[in-house]
Amino acid sequence: MLTGSGSDPDAQDMLTYSWEEHDMSATTNDPVNGPLFRWRAPTTTSSRALPALATVLSGTADPLEKLPTVDRLLTFRLTVRDNHPGTGGHAWDEMTITVTGAPFAVTSPNGGNSFTSGVPFNVTWNVGGGSVAANVAIALSTDGGTSWSTLASSAPNDGSESVTVLSSVTRTTCRIRVESVGNIFYDISDGDFTIIGDPTLATHAPETAGVLAITALAPNPTGGALRIEYSIPRAGHTRERAGSTGKNVRDPDRRRSDGRPPLGDVDRGRNSRPSSGPLFPARRFGWLQRGSEDRGRDDEGGVVPSFQELTFI
Repeated sequence: MLTGSGSDPDAQDMLTYSWEEHDMSATTNDPVNGPLFRWRAPTTTSSRALPALATVLSGTADPLEKLPTVDRLLTFRLTVRDNHPGTGGHAWDEMTITVTGAPFAVTSPNGGNSFTSGVPFNVTWNVGGGSVAANVAIALSTDGGTSWSTLASSAPNDGSESVTVLSSVTRTTCRIRVESVGNIFYDISDGDFTIIGDPTLATHAPETAGVLAITALAPNPTGGALRIEYSIPRAGHTRERAGSTGKNVRDPDRRRSDGRPPLGDVDRGRNSRPSSGPLFPARRFGWLQRGSEDRGRDDEGGVVPSFQELTFI
């Protein structure tokens, strides 16, 4: 994905952008020196996906937009026009892309998979020449690639990341996108996969995010205990992510206000209650019901104070 920007002192002028490949070869179909991407008419969007997103999602090849198959250099020019009536102006700049190594490619889910709402699953990809980026962002589409929501904004580019999706209904046209952070390359699942919905979620709260007021989070950052205090304006699911490196955290061995054993691992809102706090991935899913003292309840009816204490190990 190539992205540029432009500006014009005349606020009424509408800028248009055109990304064009500027590579030449003495022969046709030269994979080393020749152009791989066709010209496209200027648009008001400053980005261009290569190949076009519709081509990527369809899984069909476009002979006029081909990804490189060998190590090489690609030169692109961005031209910006202000389209001012009678005396229009323009400006341009070039960038050179170095292509090297094996393709950066999503390997799972890659079409035909099925996963259950609330149950973690692994997103995997071949890093290949994409090792030049230290981190990647992972996004989910549930409508075949029309819209996207972020699952991880900056995960290590190590070829695997565990993610969890919550949905009250079954989604059959899901795609995963893994894209470099601070670079231009990405890949999308070759085909649709399914998220099997959990109908019980619909009885609690809509899937859209609500407002969760964080009143205290200290110390931050921390290598030890972290206390999060919050309140919720109404009943709703909450998801807390402790840290961004995927470290494990331990629930403290504490008693609830009703004297029952301490809360343990939380998996889709169900508590396993061992005698000591268990390890669990640094993501928590639970259900909190606002009360007169901003307290909540777990799935078994136990009172859950409206704070969490997490210890990094």
